[in-house]
Amino acid sequence: MGGGGHHFKINIPDYKKYKVEDVPELVKLQKDLAKRGLKDPWARNHVWKFQNELLKDYPKWQHLFRMPGPMRGIWVGLGLTFTIIAVDQMTGAHFRGHH
Repeated sequence: MGGGGHHFKINIPDYKKYKVEDVPELVKLQKDLAKRGLKDPWARNHVWKFQNELLKDYPKWQHLFRMPGPMRGIWVGLGLTFTIIAVDQMTGAHFRGHH
């Protein structure tokens, strides 16, 4: 599928590079799960989110806006919501059709 003779090489890092033991937050999570008799075999997949080498190019204040998981898009969502409300208030569109 896609064809066209275009071949892109995807650089996938070696999975051995990421270790749960390098991230205190994930170590604590593993211990808390172990107390309940549970284990997260996929925790290693989240190590990259906590490593500072990925964040070194950003100023410290931008780290405040990093949110994990499903909360990642909240800033965009809130910005769009307030923009839509402001445009609606300025144009009076919310009063059209009402007598």
